[in-house]
Amino acid sequence: MSTVTRKVKLGNLVLCNQFRIPSLLAKMGATLDVISNGRFILNIGVGWFRKEAVAYGIPWREYMDRYKALREAVKVIKELWTKDVANFEGEYYTLKNAVLEPKPLSKPHPPIWMGGKSDNILRLVAEEGDGWDIDVHQNVLSTIKERVESLKFYCRTIGRRAEEIEISTHAMALVTESEDEALELAKPHAESANLTLKEFSDIHFVGAPKKIIKKIKRYSEVGVTNLCLLFGNDVEGLMLFADEVLPSIMK
Repeated sequence: MSTVTRKVKLGNLVLCNQFRIPSLLAKMGATLDVISNGRFILNIGVGWFRKEAVAYGIPWREYMDRYKALREAVKVIKELWTKDVANFEGEYYTLKNAVLEPKPLSKPHPPIWMGGKSDNILRLVAEEGDGWDIDVHQNVLSTIKERVESLKFYCRTIGRRAEEIEISTHAMALVTESEDEALELAKPHAESANLTLKEFSDIHFVGAPKKIIKKIKRYSEVGVTNLCLLFGNDVEGLMLFADEVLPSIMK
């Protein structure tokens, strides 16, 4: 993708910190940033899906251990991305005269976004992050608004401008010419997620272009600056979004 595109950012949604040691992840991220000419975004979190880790034989720590390990991991990654020779001594990770070359092209380093909605994560984002992603299952507008206000509070406590931090959420998009058609397409997705059709439609972007435009604007009003959409009806929905939604929201 990095070789056939020129402008689109390249990233992930959201890596579990426990899956890779941060020094290895830093090297992988630096490589992608170089070959994409500085378009990599790292999005990382403490992880939540214990069953997946157990299935793959990956040790699963308790939440506070995962959180403290993430704090260290972010510092380790920044050290390797910005220092000629990196050293770090922590409870979970250690660097001893570590050299990472070539360095990322993004300066001072590729953006680091973090996912989650806890106060611990919001404090870490305020202190170390360039962006924050709130999970799809909590992206009801009232929840996002409250969490955005909390992030602003933590920024104020350390003297940082909250406007420096990108705020993202992600959801499925089912964009069709008619509302009824979109709801029909949404039924199997709602059943798979064990949600009612209304609950699924409230969380995700389901409907005709005008409805989608209004919903995106409401997300913007509560502080969301980036929206990552998975198009559940593939190219057809994507093209309709590009033709009828994007021109209105990009003005």
